[in-house]
Amino acid sequence: VGTGGMARAGLDDLSIPGKYVSDPSSNCFPKVEKKDTDGDGVADSEDDYPEDKYKAFDNYLSPNGFGTLMFEDLWPAKGDYDFNDLVVDYMVNRVTNAEGEVVEVLIDLLPRAAGAGYSNGFGIEFTGISPSRIEKVAGANISSGSIHEFMSNGLEEGNKHATIIAFDKVHNVLTHPGGGAVGINTDPKFPVQAGEKMRITMHIRPAIITTRRREDPIKLSDLTMKSFNPFLIVNQKRSVEVHLPGKLPTAHADKSLFGTKDDNSNGDESSYYKAKDNGLPWGLNVTQSIPYMINKVDITKGYNLFYKWAATGGEAYPDWYLDKGDYRENKVLLNAK
Repeated sequence: VGTGGMARAGLDDLSIPGKYVSDPSSNCFPKVEKKDTDGDGVADSEDDYPEDKYKAFDNYLSPNGFGTLMFEDLWPAKGDYDFNDLVVDYMVNRVTNAEGEVVEVLIDLLPRAAGAGYSNGFGIEFTGISPSRIEKVAGANISSGSIHEFMSNGLEEGNKHATIIAFDKVHNVLTHPGGGAVGINTDPKFPVQAGEKMRITMHIRPAIITTRRREDPIKLSDLTMKSFNPFLIVNQKRSVEVHLPGKLPTAHADKSLFGTKDDNSNGDESSYYKAKDNGLPWGLNVTQSIPYMINKVDITKGYNLFYKWAATGGEAYPDWYLDKGDYRENKVLLNAK
């Protein structure tokens, strides 16, 4: 009803088909009787943790299972650009409770290759997450006498954001084959070495709300690909970090290296870890597991559309890594798992 552009509609007696109704006074949980073993308000049939009242749902950061991270370790110089100095598959699961609050982050890692002669390390910063919100980190592989210093909860000391050092020396998680091989799993003439599968668990401390202090719960929106900041630590030099393009360094990075040699980092966040003349990166994150390059073969020789993708800032050919058409040159790719 209504005239002059002020029309209104009146609706009543709506029927919405569904399995069961929900109760708005209780977070819209099902109102019908269903089995709920842990009593968290989520039916067992929908609960990924039906016997744990503190956990309810799995929420994976990469939707297609494992993703692949690949790094060049000669930053700020270009290097040989084969992107196999460190290859790590990853899966991040943000476990939430019945209220949708993140209570635990499960990080599964599978180191696959290390084509460098350096003793590199690997860390992950969760940008925007305060170290004080983390109760405990378990599962990292850290050497005695490590170059890193750690807080009592297992995070690295001295960072603004929660930072995990997954392993400080790649040779602790990937065995060198010997026989004169330059790297691990990057030369097809040498046997494949199985990587050490890792599960790192980051326990979130419950939020505190009092008259003197308030902490908001950590939500899924606080832990997205934007906040996922993995990085390479070069040859036991803590101040030399290699991040994905457009990602910021941690507080430990040597700022004097930015803008030197081939690097174009100039203080603008979008410029970090990109090359001066073409914007090419030193780190890659592909949200599915893909093959990597044979040692000393430029990635553009194995992935024919990589250059066009990287030089356009990801605008052209966002599917450059897929195995279709003439996208790949499989003869120069390896796929150790």
